[in-house]
Amino acid sequence: MRIICFDSVQEEAEWVAQDISKKNTEERVNCAVLARTKKLLGLAGDKLGEAGIPVYFADRKTEFKSAPLRMLHAMLRLVNSREDRQSLAVLSKAFFELEGKHRAGSSTFPYFCR
Repeated sequence: MRIICFDSVQEEAEWVAQDISKKNTEERVNCAVLARTKKLLGLAGDKLGEAGIPVYFADRKTEFKSAPLRMLHAMLRLVNSREDRQSLAVLSKAFFELEGKHRAGSSTFPYFCR
């Protein structure tokens, strides 16, 4: 993971495309771009396309089905808003699913959300 600051979304999208285009074809298959907004994702996709790199947009209609991705998404939301109880509940539920401690039919974990 790298943390880099940019002056504009345009500059950020260009950097993403340049960074991915430096990788060989086999490494690119494992690349995914997560963005704060659809606008930034679209810009990055445009720049990748200009570099001749095929792009696939997975437009999420519902929450992620994968527990690790739900955890990552919830953690990113919590960084932005620490008081977000719904994201905390999603994070807790995904953690317990990964640990094999999820109770069937249980959708909340009151000891984390009170």
